[in-house]
Amino acid sequence: MAKAPQTKGAFLPTEIVITILSFASDEDTVNENWQSTLFSCCLVCQQWYSAAIPFLYSKPVISARNYDSFAGTLDVRGKARHNIQEPLGNFVKHLDLGGLAHSGSKSVTARLLRACKEELEVFVAPASTFSLTPMSKCLNLRIVDLSVLMTIVPFLSIPHAVRNLKHLETLRFPPEMSHKGLPKVNDPHNERSPPLYQWPPKLKRLQLWRVHDSIILGNFIWPETVTAVTIIESNHYPFNTILQTLSTDGACHRLQRVRILSSRQTDEVSTLAPLCFQMEKLKFLSLQGCGCDPGFYRRIITMSPEMAPLEILEISPLPLEHKLRVELVRDLKAVCAVAFPRVRLLGIAASCIDYVSEWFELEMDKVLMENARNSGHYDKEKLENGRIQTGVYYF
Repeated sequence: MAKAPQTKGAFLPTEIVITILSFASDEDTVNENWQSTLFSCCLVCQQWYSAAIPFLYSKPVISARNYDSFAGTLDVRGKARHNIQEPLGNFVKHLDLGGLAHSGSKSVTARLLRACKEELEVFVAPASTFSLTPMSKCLNLRIVDLSVLMTIVPFLSIPHAVRNLKHLETLRFPPEMSHKGLPKVNDPHNERSPPLYQWPPKLKRLQLWRVHDSIILGNFIWPETVTAVTIIESNHYPFNTILQTLSTDGACHRLQRVRILSSRQTDEVSTLAPLCFQMEKLKFLSLQGCGCDPGFYRRIITMSPEMAPLEILEISPLPLEHKLRVELVRDLKAVCAVAFPRVRLLGIAASCIDYVSEWFELEMDKVLMENARNSGHYDKEKLENGRIQTGVYYF
C-alpha cells in the first residue's frame, strides 16, 4: 500500500520570522492583545519560539496572577536555568509593576531589577514592595514612574537615586513625599544651607503630585533641562500650590509644555491665568478636568498684559460634567483672538463632542488659521497645504 505523500511547509529565513514577530508585537499596528499573538507564534515551531523570546520578554504584561512565575523564570530566587544560554532578564526593556499592590517583597523586586538592569529602559514601580537603591543601578533607564507608590518617600532620596541615570528623560514623582533631611525655608534660626543635588543631564519631563509642602518647594532645584511638566491636583491641596511650583525662575524661563490634571470643581483655576504670560517659552497648555471654567478665560482676556506665546491649548471638563458651557464657547473664541494670537490648535475632550456645534468648529477653524497666518512664525505654503496643522481636534 502506497504511503501518503508527506507535505512540508516552506522554510522561512529567521530574518523574515523576526520581521513578522516585530509587526505582531507592535501595539500601534496590532491591538492590546499583542502578547497573546506572540504566544500563538511560539507554537509554530522551535525556530519561531526561539525568535519570539526577545519580543515576549521585552515588555512583559505582569499581574498579581503571573508575578511569581515571571519572577521565578528570570531566576531571581536563585533557580539555575541551564537550558537558557542568555539570561532572560537581558531581554526586558519595559518593566511595569504598577498593577501590583502587595505581591512579592522588596527583596524579590530588588533581585528582579538586578536581573533586568542591563537593558531596562522603562520602569513603573509597584505600590509598596519597592526601594530606590536597586533601581538606581539600572543605568539605562529612560523613564521612571513612581506615581503609584503608596509609601511616603523622602524627597531628597529621589534626586540622589536618579543622579547617575544619564539616559533618564521622564520622571514621575510619588504621590506623597516627606521633607526629611531638608532645612526649613526662611527660618532665622536655621543655620543649615539648602542641600545641593544634581539631576540627570537628559531629564526633560516631570510629573508632580500634590507638591504642597513649603519645605520641599523651598528646597526644590528646578532641573535646567526640563521643558515639560504634568501636575496632578487633588481635593486636598489648593491651586495656589501649583502657581507657586510653576512660578519659580527655573520653570518660568524653561517650560514649553504644561499639563494640569484636576478633580476639583472650583473657580480657583482662574488664579493660573498669569502663568500663560509669565512663561515666556510656553507652547502647549493642557487643562484637564478644570479647562471648562469660563472664569479662567475671562481673567486672561481682562489682564492680558502682552501676547502669550501659546500655540496649542487643550481643555476637558470634569469627569462628571461632560459638557462645554455656552458661555465658554464665546470666551474661547475671544481669548484666541485677543490674548492667544498664536494659538493654532484647540484640543477638546472627546466627551464634549456632542456639545460642540458644527458652527463653533467652523468659526474656531477660521480664528485659529488666522492666528497662524498673522503670527509670522509659520511658513504660509505649509499652512495652506496642511503640513502645519491648525483648527479643532479631539483627544
